[in-house]
Formats: sequence, structure tokens, C-alpha cells
Amino acid sequence: VVDLVVRRMVVRPLTAMTEAMGRAAAGDLSHSVPALSQDELGQMAVSFNAMIGELTRMYGGLKLERNKLSTILLGTGDGIVVTDGSGQVVLVNPAAETLLDKTAQDIIAGGLLALFDDPDWARARLAVPLNEQRPEDIRYKARTLSVYMASINGEGGEQIGSAALIRDVTEATRMRQELERLSITDGLTSLYNRRYFDQKLNDEFAQARRYGRPLAMLLFDVDHFKHFNDTYGHDQGD
Repeated sequence: VVDLVVRRMVVRPLTAMTEAMGRAAAGDLSHSVPALSQDELGQMAVSFNAMIGELTRMYGGLKLERNKLSTILLGTGDGIVVTDGSGQVVLVNPAAETLLDKTAQDIIAGGLLALFDDPDWARARLAVPLNEQRPEDIRYKARTLSVYMASINGEGGEQIGSAALIRDVTEATRMRQELERLSITDGLTSLYNRRYFDQKLNDEFAQARRYGRPLAMLLFDVDHFKHFNDTYGHDQGD
């Protein structure tokens, strides 16, 4: 009788608790332990079930945040490379592979300093304090990339990692350069226009004053050009 009572009241609850704890340790949080009594074993079962419920809630929240982060990392067109405190690359998103024309394995093996095949440049960037960091445009493998690279420190000042954010600005740079060209040249002849002349003249005056050098301007004029336009037309005159 004692043996049966011990088996029913002690051994079975402990076995159930042990099995449930083993499943929880393996990541299975779907099992609970029935509380069959009001004694210490019953209280342990209640406490265990409450812990499983809290872990399930926390795990659900973490899974939701992980899914959000994965959506951002995989969906963005910006390259992202992250290291841990030891400098080991721990995250490379697909956009980084595309922009750098490297596989994730190559990026991880090379490390953050070799990201753009210029360790000295990367080391100098990482040495700049985080609050002074600014994106810098570089040319890399026929692309113009805007790169933000910084070391990240914890509350105690210790380095907990570093990160690089890479954006392809090739087309934006080309368009900006083209707009700058159009703003200072004539559309018909591609010669510099009045705006460029005024700007350049101011620059030359400033340089002449700064270095105390003489400045001369030579002006050409074509006499009676109206007659040419009247005879052959303005298209030929242009």
C-alpha cells in the first residue's frame, strides 16, 4: 500500500515534472503538468505551468520581433553587415552580397575591415566617434556606394560590435552630376553658360585677391554677325 501511495503521490508527479522540464529545455513549451494535490508537488506543478505560460508569451513576442527584423533585413535594398564585440561578422543580408558582389561566406571570412578591400579606410572610419559619423560616398566595383560604418559601444563604454550600412547611389549620383552639367552649359552647343561665367569670374577674382596676382579678361566679338543670321538663318548662326 505504501509503495502504491508513494508511486501515485510522489513518483508519478516527479516523473511528469521531469519529462515536462526536458521538453521545455528542448524548446517544446506546449506541455504542462497537472496539479493533482495541494502539497509541495502540487505547488511545484502550478509554478512550473506559470513559468511555461510566461515563457510561451515571451517566446511569441520574440518570434514576432524576429519576423519583423527578418522582413526588414531581407526586404531592404540597403546592404547591412554587423559584427560582434570580437569583430566577427555575424550578420550579412542579401542586399550586401549584391552591392559588394561577394558571397556572405566571403564577407564573413574577410571581416568588416576587408569589406571594401581597403582595411586602412575602414579602420579610419571605425575610429570616428558614433556621434560624428557621416555617410561617405565611395566608388566600388563600378558602383557609387554611400557607406555608413561605425563601432557600437555599450553603456560601460566597451565595444559590443560594429556595423556597416551600404546604399547604392550610383543612379542618384549620375543624375546629380547631369543636373549640375545642364545648369552650367548651353543645351545647343554644350558651351558654358552665363551662370557658369558669373560663378567662375567670382572664383577667379577671389583667387587673384587672395594671392595678389594680376587678373586679365579677354573678350572676343564677331562684327556684323546679324548679317550672317539674316543671310543664312539663326540655326546656321547658332
